[in-house]
Amino acid sequence: AAPGRIIGYNCLPATLAQTHGLPEVRGYDAVDPARLMPLMAMVAETNSPNYLTYAQTQWLIPRAQLTPPDGVRLPPILDLLGVRYVIFRGTPPPEMHPQFQSPDYWALVNPAALARAFVPQRVETVGDARERLRKLAAPHFNPRTVAYVETPVSLPPVCRGAVAIVADIPTRVTVSVKMETPGLVVLADLWDQGWRAYLGGQPVPILRANHALRGVVVPAG
Repeated sequence: AAPGRIIGYNCLPATLAQTHGLPEVRGYDAVDPARLMPLMAMVAETNSPNYLTYAQTQWLIPRAQLTPPDGVRLPPILDLLGVRYVIFRGTPPPEMHPQFQSPDYWALVNPAALARAFVPQRVETVGDARERLRKLAAPHFNPRTVAYVETPVSLPPVCRGAVAIVADIPTRVTVSVKMETPGLVVLADLWDQGWRAYLGGQPVPILRANHALRGVVVPAG
């Protein structure tokens, strides 16, 4: 299957998925990253269990709408975070024909999931955290169309480019970039001040994009 993050729907604690090589958007069994939690709260069903206040994502149930015969629609935030597969337990409804199924589990594909690295069409500066989160929570938010950053950047009204992750280990990610225009490369991984970015061997700033993710401004070429 194409690479992408997964999320369990009322099943599979995140730790179990991680031990089997599945990149779970809910993370690992540890303290929740504070900056990520407002985004995860936007995608949770109201009946999501909350057993541990410091590990709220462990049993988070995402809002999900089944789209027969084999798809699922998720909140735009999960599209942004690259959640391509939703895993369910039990027997699927008769109208659903999952691409992946075993005697006790079945999985649907989210066709709207973004790649882990991508270039949005435009970038908007929103310095106020509350306003930024309001925009990200909007039902019409489209992460392909717009990314929100906290400090002004000088970019054209429409950005175009193609990016791909070519190497990836826990401490280093290498991204190939081919830009028709200057733009913002967004990596849907958590921003942290300890990370450093290099473009052609030269250090460049890492912006905080969409409240919690990494973004790097790159020129055409």
